[in-house]
Amino acid sequence: MTNASNVQLCDLMGLPDLCTECEGVQDTMAAYLSRLVEIGVAGIRVDAAKHIAHEDLSRIIGKTKDGSKLLVYSEVSKAVGVVDAVKAADYIQLGDVTEFNYGYKVGSDLAESGKLFTLEGLVTSDLLLPGNAAVVFVDNHDTQRAALNDQGVDAARLTYKSGKLYALAIAFMLAYPYGYPQVMSSFRFEDFNQGPPSESVHGSDGTLHCGEGEPWVCEHRQPGIANMVKWRQIAGDEPLSDFEALDEDTISFCRGAAACVAINRQDSDWEVSLVWPMASGVYCDVAQSDELDCPNITVGHGGRVRLKVRAQGFVALHVGARAQEHVTRPVSPHKPGVVVFPH
Repeated sequence: MTNASNVQLCDLMGLPDLCTECEGVQDTMAAYLSRLVEIGVAGIRVDAAKHIAHEDLSRIIGKTKDGSKLLVYSEVSKAVGVVDAVKAADYIQLGDVTEFNYGYKVGSDLAESGKLFTLEGLVTSDLLLPGNAAVVFVDNHDTQRAALNDQGVDAARLTYKSGKLYALAIAFMLAYPYGYPQVMSSFRFEDFNQGPPSESVHGSDGTLHCGEGEPWVCEHRQPGIANMVKWRQIAGDEPLSDFEALDEDTISFCRGAAACVAINRQDSDWEVSLVWPMASGVYCDVAQSDELDCPNITVGHGGRVRLKVRAQGFVALHVGARAQEHVTRPVSPHKPGVVVFPH
């Protein structure tokens, strides 16, 4: 990882190395991408992009017919404990880039009590890529396996095995205005090389093998995660506002007057009175439900709101889920604005 030539010119894990600096290889790959554009493919993910020089990738995409129409994002992993010779920032000129430091940073600050409040300045962190170029995630298909070690699970790398803290991390990621969020959807595993279950997510009889006691985790279907996708859509381009850290392990913030959230990392319930910029009215706490019988939260005159946030839980409101006028509608985890990353 500390030698760019070794990373980009040698075989990766025994796989044959294509001569991507060669004209003929570039032409062949560009022809393939041109065909994808022709049949309507809108975007591509370049797997293990760091093992191809960014100059080579730039030439390949440049040779692609209508290549400028492609949404490109590159997977550029980061080594742990060493300085990478190949930088993620080098690939920004091609499009978005995976930000591996994000999940570790958020995971670390949630896994250990007393650090939640530091996430306010996440967007200005020197560890991270510019937000408009970063694809962010709490975990993905690689890092959730890397979380396993000889002692069990690395607490700083949150996965579905981390329980409530994982849900808090996803809620924060979807609420905080940084990067393009990617939500994991996986299956249960106990060892590094374990493959997927033999049964499919959707049974032939219409059953769904997702959730507690089922082989598929389907994180994206959990109400608190799925509903935060809609929360992010409603927040839109509104900037971070009204950030408050009333304790090291409790924070609240809004995205303008459109959406607000309160997050409690403590092991006990958090009762708090806040002033949020949302219009007065009765809202659904979408952290629990956005159905007609959703738990109600009242925003009073001047934006005053009193909350009881459960231990290692959160409360989330947005203007698209006012309780008195709410209409039940399915929330698709595949709407624009969030990538759902199947395992």
